[in-house]
Amino acid sequence: MLKRILIPVDTSEFTDSAIRIAADMARQERQAQSSVVTLVGLGLIDTEQLPSGRFAKLVPREQILQEAETQINERIAHFKNLVDSLGVPADRVQTRIEQGPPFRKIIHNSVVCDLVTMGIRCSFPPINQDYESLSNIIHSASRPVVIADENYSNIERVLMVMDGTAPSSRMIYAYALLNPMPLAQVTLLYSQHEIERYPSLTGFFERAAEFLREHGIDVKPLSVPMVDENVIEAITHEKQADMIALGMHASHFMDHLRDPLNLRQPFVERLLKETSAS
Repeated sequence: MLKRILIPVDTSEFTDSAIRIAADMARQERQAQSSVVTLVGLGLIDTEQLPSGRFAKLVPREQILQEAETQINERIAHFKNLVDSLGVPADRVQTRIEQGPPFRKIIHNSVVCDLVTMGIRCSFPPINQDYESLSNIIHSASRPVVIADENYSNIERVLMVMDGTAPSSRMIYAYALLNPMPLAQVTLLYSQHEIERYPSLTGFFERAAEFLREHGIDVKPLSVPMVDENVIEAITHEKQADMIALGMHASHFMDHLRDPLNLRQPFVERLLKETSAS
């Protein structure tokens, strides 16, 4: 079960959605498991954006850092006010501010947390443009990552997309152990084409669904002829899913169906843009 959620607090407009998801997971944990979750707000100042060494004299470094600290302190105060308004007990809220490369700091702090929630864009002062941290975290984090949709309200339905690869198996294992949305209905989506191509997968997805049920998750398997991002998008709308759960890896089975040469944007990043789910 969930114990600690890390929320990198940046200056983007998407951070509030990440905070609301974390608070919602904490609320569901209290209702379903009678246990409490600690939310850890991590304010970050990206010092890698500043010139160093002999080039440091080219900018008013100390002034820029002071302004960045002011921004982050304001965001941390906003974080505390927002989680308080969402009913998170004050003794279950922690905050800290660190300077350095955001990606490395997030990874470092995530080690003592169960998962990370972030918005679909990162924006860390002083320059407030970060195009790499989220992408790196998607591919490299050692903890599950929840990427918040811009218009998040609540999560009642989860679409779990599974193929026969090891990262998908790790995904359902992590989901079962954490059960981040214990009150949500889960649909387990898989491809008949993959089973036909790999007969050893016969019965595999049914066993995966049973594994989730044994951990108290309300899950319904859904088999379709073929799974790609268009199918996932359509079923997300059909099921009114608020969240998509899937394993992140370089060689998704679904990727080979539409992008055999791996020329396009990674599968997960395409889904983020093409659906309205977190």
